[in-house]
Amino acid sequence: MKIDSSIKCRNLPSRFKNHLNFMDNSKFIVFGFTFILLDFLTVLFLLVPYHPPTLWITVPLMAAINVWGITILFKKTEYLLFEPILFIASLGAVSSFCHFVIVQKLFYLVCNFTSPLSFVVSLIVLILFIAQQIRYQVKKFSSVHNDFGEEKLHPKRDFIIIILFSIGYMIFGYFARRNPVLSIFIPLTMYSYLTLFNAYLSVKFFHKYLFMKTNITYVPLPKKIKKQMKKGRKVSL
Repeated sequence: MKIDSSIKCRNLPSRFKNHLNFMDNSKFIVFGFTFILLDFLTVLFLLVPYHPPTLWITVPLMAAINVWGITILFKKTEYLLFEPILFIASLGAVSSFCHFVIVQKLFYLVCNFTSPLSFVVSLIVLILFIAQQIRYQVKKFSSVHNDFGEEKLHPKRDFIIIILFSIGYMIFGYFARRNPVLSIFIPLTMYSYLTLFNAYLSVKFFHKYLFMKTNITYVPLPKKIKKQMKKGRKVSL
């Protein structure tokens, strides 16, 4: 995770520079991820169908992350450096957990999957996904001398995927109207995807936070903080 000190900042690959930068529009991102990605997309299916144990294990976490998000929104922008990054990482973990709980609740209450096997399989899949994401982030930033992890766009492939997804959705919608029971697979699919997406988000931003802290000399800190550090003053980041 530590960058070789002999390498100058201008010689770092673009993926390293991006990973070492602070977040732009951090308050806007915190607002959107907290009140839309977490609250708006989660509250309804936490309440319906009603299941008290689900609320007991999710609402305290959601309340804590909301309070933290609100405190960030009231802080001055110039003081928001590492905190929004750590917040998004924590928010991703809480959101992933809440959406995972929703998936299990739908399996249990709506699909009547009372066997613990479905929970065990889901948990194993989630753990394997998180482990794969951690491995990916570590490899991506393990060396500046390779192009591992450089994103390549494939417009034709992406267009075909969108078309196939749209056709599949229309076919599913047709059968769901004929058999209402199938409609439960829409929220199941959506919250399964959100569980994995938020897990990815959490791993990425936790790695970003630790990577920046480890390579603080490469981080573009504000001039005021750099001057204080040069004078040997202790700076809270």
